Amino acid sequence: MTKIDQKIDEKADVWMPLYIGDYLAATQRLTTEQHGAYLLLLIDYWRNGPPPFDDAVLAQITRLKLSAWRKMKTVIVEFFKPDNGKLIHSRVEAERGKAIVHQARRSQKAKVAADARWAKDGDASGNAQAMPQAMLEACPPPSPSLTNVRGGQPPDDQAKSLFEAGVGLLTKTGSTPSTARSLIGKWRKAQSDETVAAAIADATRLEISDPKAWITARLAKAANDSSDFYASIDRTFGAAQQGR
Repeated sequence: MTKIDQKIDEKADVWMPLYIGDYLAATQRLTTEQHGAYLLLLIDYWRNGPPPFDDAVLAQITRLKLSAWRKMKTVIVEFFKPDNGKLIHSRVEAERGKAIVHQARRSQKAKVAADARWAKDGDASGNAQAMPQAMLEACPPPSPSLTNVRGGQPPDDQAKSLFEAGVGLLTKTGSTPSTARSLIGKWRKAQSDETVAAAIADATRLEISDPKAWITARLAKAANDSSDFYASIDRTFGAAQQGR
């Protein structure tokens, strides 16, 4: 994991967007214990990515005895989609992608602003002003769940952050920068920037040996399963949030 990926992960751990109305509408039939287990799974997913579809691990994440987890397993797993031994949650995947793109943009902007101000030799007042400004740029907003990535930042900045992360990953495994950029362009045509960013982040975190093939397969599957994708969102968070 690169330093910038690590910083993104550390800041993302501080918060997780939760759309309360959608959540409650989709979980009316859950018991109190089932609510707790489901929320713990969502929090772990946000921090660590898709959990393995393994009863022992899932029981540990939900802090339940194995027998108790197995009793509620069928109900909770309905909110996820099993895929290659993992439990995939479409909405969390989309939100994680947004957070990664957003934080990468803010971190890069803060670095550029700080470097420009500190470059003014002997300008103590300029440096003093740069420090709080750089801190504001580097930190996530108090209510990140209200931040609309596509509407709240220039598209060029989103694309730049995504390309930087993707090219950095692909060139480490043998691709040339031009080849990497071409492939990322194809990925963006197939899926949203948030989905591509989430796939790149997971490939980096999991240290996938062949990220080009892994990400291509993941995005292709997401495209083929688009109907299931929206069905999962409707079931878990409600169709209203998606504007359907």
